Amino acid sequence: MRYLKWMFLAFLLGNFSPLVSAQTIFWEDFDSYRGGGFQANPVAGQLDSDFWSISGLSDGDLDFGGSETSGDFARGSSFGGERIGGIYGFELGENSGDYILGVQATGADFTPGSIQLRFINTTGGDLQGLIVSYDIVVFNDQERSNSFNFAHKDDSEDTFTAIPDLNFTTPEASDSTPAWKTIRRTTTITGITLAAGDDYFLQWSSDGVGGTGSMDQFGLNNVLISAIPEPSTYALFFGSIALGIAVWRKRRRAA
Repeated sequence: MRYLKWMFLAFLLGNFSPLVSAQTIFWEDFDSYRGGGFQANPVAGQLDSDFWSISGLSDGDLDFGGSETSGDFARGSSFGGERIGGIYGFELGENSGDYILGVQATGADFTPGSIQLRFINTTGGDLQGLIVSYDIVVFNDQERSNSFNFAHKDDSEDTFTAIPDLNFTTPEASDSTPAWKTIRRTTTITGITLAAGDDYFLQWSSDGVGGTGSMDQFGLNNVLISAIPEPSTYALFFGSIALGIAVWRKRRRAA
């Protein structure tokens, strides 16, 4: 009978666990991006400006829904080791197929600057929180350091809320043998109410920090945003388990 009990619990977990798992509402790995710029209807190698905006380049700023397909906004693909400022599709190793949304900062570009992501709550329900994960990727080949810090806000707020624990600064001293390095960041954003269909914004801001000379290359990869289920979903899940155990016990006594 004990075996049957655990089989029954396994059945409940298997059927209801999708309800309590975090639902993905945005994912971008940049593997189709080649540094070709930004448009609201992007072609191959570009990113969708309905989702992405850029500020702090000498050629100006890219607003959401705008079009920038040349100059600082479209420096093309590269393996790293660049000196011209702007936005690149850096490939993390020759023929790796692993690309990032990358930046080469200079005195005139991205110091300060920011990358913003706008996404929509597509779950069909209100959200009480978000789980955000992303990779910071750095090619530390120069003797100057740059910050790359995370913040967030909803559509009704004028200013972003920083999360200092996610702050990152590239090393000031260059690596003797530069290579792309990945630093994973994950945070849980709570205390929000994001209605179905509403926008939410993430920001990665940067500025020069220290050192002299040229600056490193760095950028974003594997951006994943998941919805935290509402408390009522957890109540349904655990309530179903409690009801199932009660029914099992009643049948056991009757037997």
